[in-house]
Amino acid sequence: NEDDPFAGVEEMVVVGTGSAALLQDTAISVSAFDQQDFDALGVKDIGDLAQFTPNLEIRSPFASTNPTLFIRGVGLRDFNANSSGSVAVYNDGIYMNSPAGQLAQLFDTEGVEVFRGPQGTLYGRNASAGAILVRSRRPTGIFDASMRFDYGRFNEREVEAAFEVPLVDDMLSIRIAGRWRRRSGYVRNRCADASYATPGPLNPPAVRRTFRSLVNSVCFNGDDFDPFGVVIGTISPVSQGGQGWIPGEPGPTAKKLGDQDNWAARMLLRFQPTGNQDWLLNVHGGLNRSDARAFQQVGVRVQPEGSVLFARADASGYRDYDNILFRSSGPPGFSGGTTPEEGDPFSGDYNFVGRDRVDLFGASLNGEITFGDFVFRTITGYEYNKRDSDVDLDASPYLGLEPNFTNDAWQISQEFDLKWDADTGLKWEGGVYFLHESLHVDNEFNLITPIDITKQVYDQKTYHGSIFTNFVWDPSELIEIEAGMRWNFERRTIDLEATLFRRIGGQPPSVQAAKSRFNADAPTGNVTLSYLATEDITFYLKYSVGWKAPHINGLVLNSNNTTSAPLLEPVDPETVNAVEFGYKTSLFDSRLRLNGAFFYYDYDQIQIFQNRNAPGGVPVPTLINANDAELYGVEMDVTLHPLEGWAPPPVEDLEIFFSWSWLGGSYIDFTNTVVVSTGLSEITRVEDFSGNQLINAPEFSFVGYAQWPLSFGDRGTITPRFDWSFKDQVFFSPENVDYAGQKPLWLLNLRVGYRSPDGHFEVAGWVRNLTDEVYRLDAINLTGLRLAVVYAIGDPRTYGLSTRITF
Repeated sequence: NEDDPFAGVEEMVVVGTGSAALLQDTAISVSAFDQQDFDALGVKDIGDLAQFTPNLEIRSPFASTNPTLFIRGVGLRDFNANSSGSVAVYNDGIYMNSPAGQLAQLFDTEGVEVFRGPQGTLYGRNASAGAILVRSRRPTGIFDASMRFDYGRFNEREVEAAFEVPLVDDMLSIRIAGRWRRRSGYVRNRCADASYATPGPLNPPAVRRTFRSLVNSVCFNGDDFDPFGVVIGTISPVSQGGQGWIPGEPGPTAKKLGDQDNWAARMLLRFQPTGNQDWLLNVHGGLNRSDARAFQQVGVRVQPEGSVLFARADASGYRDYDNILFRSSGPPGFSGGTTPEEGDPFSGDYNFVGRDRVDLFGASLNGEITFGDFVFRTITGYEYNKRDSDVDLDASPYLGLEPNFTNDAWQISQEFDLKWDADTGLKWEGGVYFLHESLHVDNEFNLITPIDITKQVYDQKTYHGSIFTNFVWDPSELIEIEAGMRWNFERRTIDLEATLFRRIGGQPPSVQAAKSRFNADAPTGNVTLSYLATEDITFYLKYSVGWKAPHINGLVLNSNNTTSAPLLEPVDPETVNAVEFGYKTSLFDSRLRLNGAFFYYDYDQIQIFQNRNAPGGVPVPTLINANDAELYGVEMDVTLHPLEGWAPPPVEDLEIFFSWSWLGGSYIDFTNTVVVSTGLSEITRVEDFSGNQLINAPEFSFVGYAQWPLSFGDRGTITPRFDWSFKDQVFFSPENVDYAGQKPLWLLNLRVGYRSPDGHFEVAGWVRNLTDEVYRLDAINLTGLRLAVVYAIGDPRTYGLSTRITF
């Protein structure tokens, strides 16, 4: 009816376009998720959504922090603390600048929306790829409580609870929610396994040693001192082996790695003193005390022409022997597997347990005041995070590359927004935004030798301001024109000191100090023309411009022969000019929804990390600009209710959803000069990546689900659900090499749930990664530094039981 256009609508998905429009009425390519999706997919944070969202790639090799985010091939692969990617992440309206807080847990969540394409007006800062919006459940003034308990494989225990209480009727209410999770590690560490403490018998001829003896040689057969005078073992005078341990005494590290231990909580206080005011105070925080990622490695040698030989020892002389394929005939020896999947991807030899310690805290105040045809909104936010992570990045039992990442950051932000809508066919919105972040970093690396320490300390200050305006004009009932612009201003300063401590030879520390800064500004915006062909079919044509500010390398180290100052120079800003044509349809009384988009991007001055070595020094990660790239593609979403209206009511709720995408494009002009080590010498090579596929840009994606609620009347409802995800081959580096990528991957999930007739009780059994696929979350190419590639491997098959109670 006219007073309530949504009367009779049982479910409505609302997305955060500033106008609170319905999903089908939003002229943008968007994927939306609700709590039902989170439960079925086992979503813990936004990183878990990527596998089930076409053209969204989120990589988090360092466990719970510092992800890299890509949408439609646009993004920044930077794991440093000062990284600000091309995908804007908003938690309850607050832009999360620091990557340490972007993977905060999802709990008691109303929904998550993934906006594809440059967001140049309302979500403008560093949103040249798109934006991810996370919305918590707001207090409604009605008593509510719920609790969910999960138990699964690897002793996984998870509890999520929420309750809401009206404090003053129709005026003040509070909602408190939290989540606690623990899971035991599943990566076996042979260096803490007593069964390898003795070498066992050798198989003749002697060169054909048993797997047990080979593991013993690298884990336990250590010398008293290594060549640098560091004690590494106490068992044998043979100068071979790694950490070492005396039989009968506790091992130097845990037998199982990968423990997870974290919690998060949030309090929302909603105050509505009058009918035209709405204020929301949000206080939230959490802790992570999990193990760091246990990597897998493959030793490699780079040949002069650029080819790679596999199954070689790394720079410390270590081989992961479960990845070696022994010859069954011919001359004694071994040949090598080229991937960690050929061995045991959930076992390794590690000399210590990495720790991933993260503290998060934040608060925000969101207020809306309505007066006449105007709505004024203010959002004030404060976010703090602290990270202290030790990582066994060389994935070996030797003292190799074992960095410590320590950083803390705080940010404050303020947005003022004014909307006007007088029901005249013209709407206007305008506002200003300000953000300041202060970041302190104190990292340690052992790069040149196992005992030389490179210490990196820097302070970075970021100041961002913007002013924006947006118009929506309906010249007729069939046409809508939207245009907006945002002017962005950014200033960043960094003060760095990189010190190299030599522990032998009596050499004094080598200190390099450098400073850098930039001031930049640029306009962004969009123009959209929408045509309402019928009440159920809409077409739109959109042009948008995205801009990412200049960036500064956060991994500048003292590498002996390389000075820090040139590496600290900011790179140019990157821009995306995008054209998109899309359609939204709702057919056959909403039994079929069909949405799609076609797009083309001109992607200019791409910010990317590549190694640029200095002869005699170690490889230096350098932030550079790739001149240009183009991207183009197609996306299609289908939601189908095939039985609604003609099948018996108990079985008519079958729902089938699938989303498909094709993404094409390549670097147009991108070369890099690098010095590589072959193990015996160093050579200079010019690498030409022009024509290569962009990183984290799989060509095809196909995801979806089928769920069928089967009602048994007063006995309850049983709902089976099947989810699938296919992502085509993806590369983690512009070289487009198989060893630094992931082959085409299918992942399948299954869930069967029972809900009581009154909806207050639900129990479900689930299996994730149903076919037990072994897949790579990411790969880090250390061929120039460690003569190895290390891999972060995804979870194996898991299964468990979930119970939910609501009051």
